[in-house]
Amino acid sequence: MQELPCECLENPSVRLDVAKRSWMSAQTLVGIVVFQPYVKYFTEREELGQTTATTINYLKNLHTLLSSAITLYALEDETFPKCFDGRPSQTVINRIKLLQKKLKIFYSKKIKQQSGDLFRRKTAEALVLPEYTDIENVMAKIDVDLPPFLDQLEEHFGPGGIVKVSSNKTSTPAQKHLSGIWRKVVCGLSILLLWTSKQRSGVVANMLIEEWERRKVEGEKTVVTVSTHKTGYKEPATLVIGHGKAELMERYFSLRQRVITSAKQFFVTNNGERVTKLYDDVNKIYGSRLSASVFRRMVETKSREHHPDLSKSVAVALQHGAQVLQAAGHQ
Repeated sequence: MQELPCECLENPSVRLDVAKRSWMSAQTLVGIVVFQPYVKYFTEREELGQTTATTINYLKNLHTLLSSAITLYALEDETFPKCFDGRPSQTVINRIKLLQKKLKIFYSKKIKQQSGDLFRRKTAEALVLPEYTDIENVMAKIDVDLPPFLDQLEEHFGPGGIVKVSSNKTSTPAQKHLSGIWRKVVCGLSILLLWTSKQRSGVVANMLIEEWERRKVEGEKTVVTVSTHKTGYKEPATLVIGHGKAELMERYFSLRQRVITSAKQFFVTNNGERVTKLYDDVNKIYGSRLSASVFRRMVETKSREHHPDLSKSVAVALQHGAQVLQAAGHQ
């Protein structure tokens, strides 16, 4: 039988209402502390495509919520089931604690499952990589497109003055065209740098104007050091740029300096913001099927055609081990 709060003892006229309210709260909590519905929910979600990592995050949040139910909700919420002396019902609290323990066991199983799922997903992705020649064709087209695109921007904006390349629904067709050209130049230069430098996209996206200004020219090569990137806590990333591409970068930079924006990054969108969706833009412009992981696998795959020492150097540039290089590339 549900234990009634002590206020029921004071006035018989409210006893029935309080008892009904407390009983309903107890039934609600009993439903919450049943373990199987959670397992069923997460299982069905994963069958629909939810990753194990997402399930793990949900379980972490559930643990926090249940802890709050015991330590805060039980004391502060008047609808929480009470004992006859007005204290939170220990029976319900124990049920919540039991649910926490069961969810913790379920959580531990998911942690073990995650590594296997990740391996299977990466293996499946490697089997559906686009043909290497398709990627080479995209790179070749970007190489051809960039000089005339820069010609158009330089002709329109001239040698001085503000460069305005943003556009919206009310912009003129000419302004929209220039905005699109700027977007193609930024995407093209960025992806070419990644293709030749074998770095992650964050290196190009986070490269600052001041880092470009501190570049070093060694013969036909231009070297740029970028401090902010995914593994920047280990060491800065290095972009080694050939003479031809460095000239394109110089032409872009002369225009970039005249864009009015608070962004300090070298590459900015047509709205003057940091580049955040590089591969999405490249896919829209050139009809490719690139993503960060696919692009890096293409570079890894290409390196296998060379001497083992060179292949190892590519792995170092990608900040991978030699074993990772062999496991992740196109089989």
